[in-house]
Amino acid sequence: MKYLLLVLIRLYWLVPSKSRNRCLFKEFCCRHVFRVTSTNGFKAGIKALKFRFRTFRPTYKLLAVGRQSVLLCKNGHLIDAANMANWLKKKEQEVDLEKL
Repeated sequence: MKYLLLVLIRLYWLVPSKSRNRCLFKEFCCRHVFRVTSTNGFKAGIKALKFRFRTFRPTYKLLAVGRQSVLLCKNGHLIDAANMANWLKKKEQEVDLEKL
């Protein structure tokens, strides 16, 4: 089953990036699930996939906490700036410029 999941992820990588959703995490969800599955096995990979799927939702909020920003996901999970996708950091900077 482990190898089936790894093959499915590799097939997903063949889908043009314009057709896929943007990941909120710095390490893309499919890369994360692939890494977890290849190192820890099928059950760990499915667990990682479920977590990322529940966490990754279009409804999110960028929150300022002191001088850093965190991402509040729809399920209540917080993602700090170190694990946040680069495109979200750029979006955050654009929002800060609009406030000036």
